[in-house]
Amino acid sequence: MKKIIAVTLLFTIQQMISQEEHQSRWTTSAHVDLLYNKSNNYRYYDDMDKLRHTNIKKTGAIALSYDLDYRFFKRLSVSVSTGYNVFITPGMSTLKFGGGFKYKTNVDNKGYFTIQYAYHQPFNKKKFREGHEIKIAQYFDAYETNGHHILVGLLYNYDFFYLEGATKLPNNATRAFSLDYVHYGLSLAMVF
Repeated sequence: MKKIIAVTLLFTIQQMISQEEHQSRWTTSAHVDLLYNKSNNYRYYDDMDKLRHTNIKKTGAIALSYDLDYRFFKRLSVSVSTGYNVFITPGMSTLKFGGGFKYKTNVDNKGYFTIQYAYHQPFNKKKFREGHEIKIAQYFDAYETNGHHILVGLLYNYDFFYLEGATKLPNNATRAFSLDYVHYGLSLAMVF
């Protein structure tokens, strides 16, 4: 029992001494991503019930997201993310929820490397059922004002959507199967 009390007392003292440091472990950030569609693959069944694939018009997407990060170690954080995506072709929009890891590339600034996963929930189920996103990005500290940091990022996104039961795109498709995108893009972020 004495050991438990001693450990609890030491832990409480340590928490009180480093309270300011623990408060700074939490950060939030808001992002605007502009994505260019490098490639896509639309899979569908034709009238012979054979699975085929084609490319659709290459356009892009816009993504808005908000991250809440908790720093576990000096450089490594875990993040929870929510956001809104608009895909231009075919026109569809989603809410997304996910998480990931961020690794600070330099202890002296806010720049980081991140890998994130998100689940897409569509607004219109006639377009697609659901989707998934993998985001890999490198952010660089660009500007600081009033304790807020502005970051510029380069990113890679892979988005995959299930289309079974959704509206068909090509004329010769009898039913849609899936659609995936490979995007490259630029991101602007503010860290609070």
